[in-house]
Amino acid sequence: SSEIDATFKATLPAALKEPLYRTLITYASYPSPILLLLAMIFKNTLLSLACLYLVFNLLGRLLHGLVAKVVFPAQMIAKDTSDWLKGTPLDVEVESALSGAAGRETLRNRKQKLLEEFNGTPITLVTPDNIPLDACYFPGAGGSASTGPTAIFFPANMQLFENPSSRQYLRMYLSHGINVLLFNYRGVSESGGSITCNGTLLDGETAIQYCTQHLGVPERSLVLHGRSIGGAVSAMLSAVHPEANLCSERSFACLTKVVVTLFQGILQVTPNTVIPSGLSFKDKCKLRIKKALPSMLSGLCLLYTSDAADEEDSVDLGGRRIIKKKKKNV
Repeated sequence: SSEIDATFKATLPAALKEPLYRTLITYASYPSPILLLLAMIFKNTLLSLACLYLVFNLLGRLLHGLVAKVVFPAQMIAKDTSDWLKGTPLDVEVESALSGAAGRETLRNRKQKLLEEFNGTPITLVTPDNIPLDACYFPGAGGSASTGPTAIFFPANMQLFENPSSRQYLRMYLSHGINVLLFNYRGVSESGGSITCNGTLLDGETAIQYCTQHLGVPERSLVLHGRSIGGAVSAMLSAVHPEANLCSERSFACLTKVVVTLFQGILQVTPNTVIPSGLSFKDKCKLRIKKALPSMLSGLCLLYTSDAADEEDSVDLGGRRIIKKKKKNV
Protein backbone atom coordinates (compact mmCIF):
# COMPACT_ATOMS: atom_id res chain seq x y z
CA SER A 1 0.00 0.00 0.00
CA SER A 2 1.16 3.56 -0.74
CA GLU A 3 -1.32 5.26 1.62
CA ILE A 4 -0.19 6.98 4.82
CA ASP A 5 -1.96 4.84 7.42
CA ALA A 6 -2.17 5.78 11.09
CA THR A 7 -0.62 2.54 12.37
CA PHE A 8 1.98 0.10 11.04
CA LYS A 9 3.32 -3.14 12.61
CA ALA A 10 6.84 -4.27 11.70
CA THR A 11 8.25 -7.79 11.60
CA LEU A 12 11.56 -8.98 13.05
CA PRO A 13 14.26 -9.44 10.36
CA ALA A 14 16.66 -12.35 10.68
CA ALA A 15 19.67 -10.00 10.91
CA LEU A 16 18.34 -8.45 14.15
CA LYS A 17 17.05 -11.64 15.73
CA GLU A 18 18.75 -12.41 19.03
CA PRO A 19 20.66 -15.70 18.97
CA LEU A 20 19.12 -18.52 21.01
CA TYR A 21 22.19 -18.87 23.22
CA ARG A 22 21.96 -15.19 24.19
CA THR A 23 18.30 -15.57 25.11
CA LEU A 24 19.13 -18.59 27.27
CA ILE A 25 21.98 -16.71 28.97
CA THR A 26 19.66 -13.79 29.69
CA TYR A 27 17.06 -15.94 31.43
CA ALA A 28 19.70 -18.01 33.23
CA SER A 29 21.36 -14.86 34.63
CA TYR A 30 18.34 -13.84 36.73
CA PRO A 31 18.68 -16.60 39.39
CA SER A 32 22.50 -16.65 39.05
CA PRO A 33 23.29 -14.89 42.40
CA ILE A 34 21.36 -17.59 44.31
CA LEU A 35 22.90 -20.36 42.20
CA LEU A 36 26.37 -18.93 42.82
CA LEU A 37 25.77 -18.97 46.56
CA LEU A 38 24.62 -22.61 46.43
CA ALA A 39 27.58 -23.59 44.26
CA MET A 40 29.97 -22.03 46.77
CA ILE A 41 28.24 -23.78 49.67
CA PHE A 42 28.60 -27.16 47.93
CA LYS A 43 32.14 -26.22 46.77
CA ASN A 44 31.45 -26.94 43.11
CA THR A 45 34.19 -25.02 41.29
CA LEU A 46 32.89 -25.52 37.74
CA LEU A 47 29.36 -24.46 38.64
CA SER A 48 30.71 -21.51 40.62
CA LEU A 49 32.63 -20.23 37.58
CA ALA A 50 29.60 -20.65 35.34
CA CYS A 51 27.39 -18.80 37.82
CA LEU A 52 30.01 -16.09 38.22
CA TYR A 53 29.88 -15.48 34.45
CA LEU A 54 26.09 -15.23 34.62
CA VAL A 55 26.31 -12.81 37.56
CA PHE A 56 28.63 -10.54 35.58
CA ASN A 57 26.20 -10.79 32.67
CA LEU A 58 23.37 -9.71 34.95
CA LEU A 59 25.42 -6.84 36.35
CA GLY A 60 26.20 -5.78 32.80
CA ARG A 61 22.50 -5.65 31.96
CA LEU A 62 21.69 -3.64 35.09
CA LEU A 63 24.55 -1.22 34.50
CA HIS A 64 23.61 -0.94 30.84
CA GLY A 65 20.07 0.04 31.82
CA LEU A 66 21.40 2.71 34.17
CA VAL A 67 23.94 4.08 31.70
CA ALA A 68 21.22 4.15 29.02
CA LYS A 69 19.47 6.83 31.08
CA VAL A 70 22.64 8.94 30.91
CA VAL A 71 23.51 8.12 27.28
CA PHE A 72 19.91 8.81 26.18
CA PRO A 73 18.75 11.70 28.43
CA ALA A 74 15.96 12.50 25.92
CA GLN A 75 13.89 9.76 27.55
CA MET A 76 13.87 11.78 30.79
CA ILE A 77 12.44 14.93 29.15
CA ALA A 78 8.84 15.78 30.09
CA LYS A 79 8.72 12.83 32.49
CA ASP A 80 7.81 12.82 36.16
CA THR A 81 11.19 12.76 37.95
CA SER A 82 11.54 11.30 41.45
CA ASP A 83 12.93 13.55 44.18
CA TRP A 84 15.95 11.29 44.68
CA LEU A 85 17.04 11.98 41.08
CA LYS A 86 17.29 15.73 41.67
CA GLY A 87 20.82 16.98 41.13
CA THR A 88 22.01 13.72 39.54
CA PRO A 89 23.05 13.16 35.87
CA LEU A 90 19.56 11.69 35.38
CA ASP A 91 17.92 14.98 36.31
CA VAL A 92 17.49 16.41 32.81
CA GLU A 93 16.32 20.00 32.62
CA VAL A 94 16.40 21.28 29.06
CA GLU A 95 13.95 24.08 29.75
CA SER A 96 11.43 24.72 32.49
CA ALA A 97 8.53 24.30 30.05
CA LEU A 98 9.47 20.66 29.48
CA SER A 99 8.87 19.11 32.88
CA GLY A 100 6.17 16.70 33.97
CA ALA A 101 2.62 16.81 32.62
CA ALA A 102 3.00 20.43 31.48
CA GLY A 103 6.06 19.42 29.47
CA ARG A 104 4.16 16.63 27.75
CA GLU A 105 1.42 19.07 26.76
CA THR A 106 4.05 21.47 25.42
CA LEU A 107 5.53 18.73 23.26
CA ARG A 108 2.09 17.82 21.91
CA ASN A 109 1.53 21.44 20.93
CA ARG A 110 4.95 21.60 19.22
CA LYS A 111 4.17 18.41 17.33
CA GLN A 112 0.84 19.82 16.16
CA LYS A 113 2.54 23.00 14.92
CA LEU A 114 5.03 20.90 12.93
CA LEU A 115 2.20 18.90 11.37
CA GLU A 116 0.32 22.04 10.40
CA GLU A 117 3.36 23.94 9.13
CA PHE A 118 4.72 21.13 6.95
CA ASN A 119 1.48 19.30 6.07
CA GLY A 120 2.45 16.24 8.07
CA THR A 121 0.53 13.16 9.16
CA PRO A 122 0.85 11.61 12.66
CA ILE A 123 1.41 7.85 12.63
CA THR A 124 2.11 5.10 15.14
CA LEU A 125 4.84 2.60 14.33
CA VAL A 126 4.67 -0.69 16.24
CA THR A 127 8.01 -2.49 16.59
CA PRO A 128 8.47 -6.27 16.29
CA ASP A 129 8.48 -6.48 20.10
CA ASN A 130 5.17 -4.54 20.25
CA ILE A 131 6.48 -1.15 21.37
CA PRO A 132 4.45 1.78 19.95
CA LEU A 133 6.58 4.60 18.53
CA ASP A 134 5.36 8.13 17.99
CA ALA A 135 6.14 9.28 14.44
CA CYS A 136 5.17 11.78 11.74
CA TYR A 137 5.30 11.61 7.95
CA PHE A 138 5.86 14.71 5.81
CA PRO A 139 5.43 14.73 2.00
CA GLY A 140 8.02 16.51 -0.12
CA ALA A 141 7.23 19.74 -1.97
CA GLY A 142 5.57 19.57 -5.38
CA GLY A 143 3.28 16.68 -4.57
CA SER A 144 6.00 14.05 -4.14
CA ALA A 145 4.78 10.47 -4.42
CA SER A 146 4.87 8.41 -1.22
CA THR A 147 7.05 5.90 -3.13
CA GLY A 148 9.58 8.61 -3.96
CA PRO A 149 12.87 9.48 -2.21
CA THR A 150 12.37 9.49 1.55
CA ALA A 151 14.61 10.53 4.44
CA ILE A 152 14.32 8.87 7.85
CA PHE A 153 15.79 10.96 10.65
CA PHE A 154 17.49 9.16 13.57
CA PRO A 155 17.64 11.67 16.47
CA ALA A 156 20.58 12.41 18.74
CA ASN A 157 20.59 11.32 22.37
CA MET A 158 19.11 14.62 23.59
CA GLN A 159 16.81 15.16 20.65
CA LEU A 160 13.07 14.73 20.18
CA PHE A 161 11.43 15.21 16.81
CA GLU A 162 9.20 17.85 18.46
CA ASN A 163 12.31 20.00 19.00
CA PRO A 164 12.57 23.23 16.96
CA SER A 165 15.75 21.81 15.35
CA SER A 166 13.58 19.42 13.32
CA ARG A 167 12.47 22.34 11.15
CA GLN A 168 15.89 22.71 9.53
CA TYR A 169 15.86 19.09 8.39
CA LEU A 170 12.28 19.30 7.17
CA ARG A 171 12.99 22.44 5.16
CA MET A 172 16.17 20.97 3.68
CA TYR A 173 14.60 17.71 2.49
CA LEU A 174 11.05 18.82 1.70
CA SER A 175 12.20 21.74 -0.44
CA HIS A 176 13.99 19.23 -2.69
CA GLY A 177 10.91 17.03 -3.03
CA ILE A 178 12.17 14.42 -0.54
CA ASN A 179 9.63 12.96 1.88
CA VAL A 180 10.59 12.83 5.57
CA LEU A 181 9.77 10.40 8.36
CA LEU A 182 10.45 11.58 11.92
CA PHE A 183 10.16 9.29 14.94
CA ASN A 184 11.10 9.14 18.60
CA TYR A 185 12.96 6.16 20.04
CA ARG A 186 11.19 3.97 22.58
CA GLY A 187 10.86 5.65 25.96
CA VAL A 188 11.22 9.13 24.44
CA SER A 189 8.28 11.56 24.56
CA GLU A 190 5.05 9.72 23.58
CA SER A 191 6.80 6.51 22.46
CA GLY A 192 6.33 3.50 24.73
CA GLY A 193 8.88 1.19 26.36
CA SER A 194 12.37 2.15 27.55
CA ILE A 195 15.72 2.54 25.81
CA THR A 196 17.90 -0.54 25.17
CA CYS A 197 20.75 -1.13 22.73
CA ASN A 198 18.86 -3.66 20.63
CA GLY A 199 15.62 -1.72 21.07
CA THR A 200 16.94 1.34 19.23
CA LEU A 201 17.82 -0.91 16.28
CA LEU A 202 14.30 -2.35 16.24
CA ASP A 203 12.92 1.19 16.35
CA GLY A 204 14.95 2.24 13.32
CA GLU A 205 14.17 -1.01 11.50
CA THR A 206 10.45 -0.39 12.05
CA ALA A 207 10.74 3.06 10.44
CA ILE A 208 12.60 1.54 7.48
CA GLN A 209 10.01 -1.20 7.04
CA TYR A 210 7.22 1.38 7.10
CA CYS A 211 8.85 3.15 4.15
CA THR A 212 9.89 0.10 2.13
CA GLN A 213 7.12 -2.39 2.83
CA HIS A 214 4.13 -0.15 3.45
CA LEU A 215 4.82 2.92 1.31
CA GLY A 216 6.75 0.97 -1.34
CA VAL A 217 9.89 3.15 -1.28
CA PRO A 218 12.86 1.31 -2.88
CA GLU A 219 15.85 0.91 -0.56
CA ARG A 220 18.03 2.85 -2.99
CA SER A 221 15.66 5.83 -2.56
CA LEU A 222 16.00 5.86 1.24
CA VAL A 223 18.23 8.26 3.17
CA LEU A 224 19.10 7.13 6.70
CA HIS A 225 20.07 10.43 8.33
CA GLY A 226 21.50 9.93 11.80
CA ARG A 227 22.78 12.64 14.13
CA SER A 228 25.23 11.87 16.95
CA ILE A 229 24.20 8.52 18.46
CA GLY A 230 21.53 8.31 15.77
CA GLY A 231 24.43 8.03 13.32
CA ALA A 232 25.50 4.80 15.05
CA VAL A 233 21.98 3.35 14.88
CA SER A 234 21.55 4.30 11.22
CA ALA A 235 25.03 2.95 10.36
CA MET A 236 24.20 -0.44 11.82
CA LEU A 237 20.92 -0.58 9.95
CA SER A 238 22.64 0.42 6.72
CA ALA A 239 24.54 -2.86 7.05
CA VAL A 240 21.17 -4.65 7.08
CA HIS A 241 19.90 -2.49 4.20
CA PRO A 242 23.00 -2.01 2.00
CA GLU A 243 21.15 -0.23 -0.81
CA ALA A 244 19.98 2.60 1.47
CA ASN A 245 21.91 5.88 1.51
CA LEU A 246 23.59 6.81 4.79
CA CYS A 247 24.10 10.32 6.15
CA SER A 248 26.00 10.30 9.47
CA GLU A 249 26.03 13.74 11.09
CA ARG A 250 28.36 14.51 14.01
CA SER A 251 28.58 10.84 14.96
CA PHE A 252 31.40 8.50 16.09
CA ALA A 253 33.10 5.26 15.08
CA CYS A 254 32.38 3.06 18.10
CA LEU A 255 30.18 3.55 21.18
CA THR A 256 32.51 1.43 23.32
CA LYS A 257 35.34 3.87 22.62
CA VAL A 258 33.06 6.77 23.49
CA VAL A 259 32.32 5.21 26.89
CA VAL A 260 36.05 4.65 27.50
CA THR A 261 36.87 8.23 26.50
CA LEU A 262 34.08 9.57 28.72
CA PHE A 263 35.33 7.72 31.81
CA GLN A 264 38.94 8.70 31.04
CA GLY A 265 37.85 12.33 31.09
CA ILE A 266 36.02 11.86 34.38
CA LEU A 267 38.99 10.09 35.98
CA GLN A 268 41.52 12.36 34.23
CA VAL A 269 43.69 9.47 33.03
CA THR A 270 44.62 7.89 29.71
CA PRO A 271 46.46 4.65 28.86
CA ASN A 272 49.55 6.81 28.27
CA THR A 273 49.43 8.44 31.71
CA VAL A 274 52.89 8.04 33.25
CA ILE A 275 53.09 6.68 36.80
CA PRO A 276 55.56 8.87 38.74
CA SER A 277 58.41 6.95 40.28
CA GLY A 278 58.13 8.73 43.64
CA LEU A 279 54.64 7.44 44.42
CA SER A 280 54.03 4.98 47.21
CA PHE A 281 52.96 1.43 46.36
CA LYS A 282 49.39 2.24 47.43
CA ASP A 283 49.19 5.36 45.22
CA LYS A 284 50.68 3.46 42.28
CA CYS A 285 47.99 0.80 42.65
CA LYS A 286 45.29 3.47 42.76
CA LEU A 287 46.59 5.08 39.57
CA ARG A 288 46.83 1.72 37.79
CA ILE A 289 43.23 0.95 38.77
CA LYS A 290 42.11 4.37 37.47
CA LYS A 291 43.88 3.68 34.15
CA ALA A 292 42.19 0.30 33.80
CA LEU A 293 38.77 1.33 35.13
CA PRO A 294 37.37 2.96 31.93
CA SER A 295 37.87 -0.19 29.86
CA MET A 296 36.57 -2.40 32.69
CA LEU A 297 33.41 -0.32 33.14
CA SER A 298 32.66 -0.12 29.42
CA GLY A 299 33.26 -3.85 29.09
CA LEU A 300 30.94 -4.67 31.99
CA CYS A 301 28.29 -2.23 30.79
CA LEU A 302 28.29 -3.62 27.25
CA LEU A 303 29.07 -7.26 28.10
CA TYR A 304 25.68 -8.72 27.35
CA THR A 305 25.49 -7.13 23.87
CA SER A 306 28.87 -8.35 22.62
CA ASP A 307 29.02 -10.63 19.62
CA ALA A 308 32.21 -12.14 18.23
CA ALA A 309 32.86 -10.80 14.76
CA ASP A 310 35.72 -9.69 12.58
CA GLU A 311 36.50 -5.99 13.17
CA GLU A 312 36.91 -5.24 9.47
CA ASP A 313 33.69 -6.92 8.35
CA SER A 314 31.25 -5.67 10.96
CA VAL A 315 29.67 -2.57 12.41
CA ASP A 316 29.75 -1.90 16.14
CA LEU A 317 27.21 -0.31 18.47
CA GLY A 318 27.81 -0.93 22.13
CA GLY A 319 29.70 -4.16 21.45
CA ARG A 320 26.89 -5.66 19.37
CA ARG A 321 27.96 -6.36 15.81
CA ILE A 322 26.22 -6.94 12.53
CA ILE A 323 28.21 -8.32 9.64
CA LYS A 324 28.38 -5.90 6.74
CA LYS A 325 27.11 -6.92 3.33
CA LYS A 326 29.58 -5.91 0.68
CA LYS A 327 28.15 -3.39 -1.75
CA LYS A 328 28.63 -3.89 -5.43
CA ASN A 329 30.52 -1.21 -7.30
CA VAL A 330 28.19 0.96 -9.32
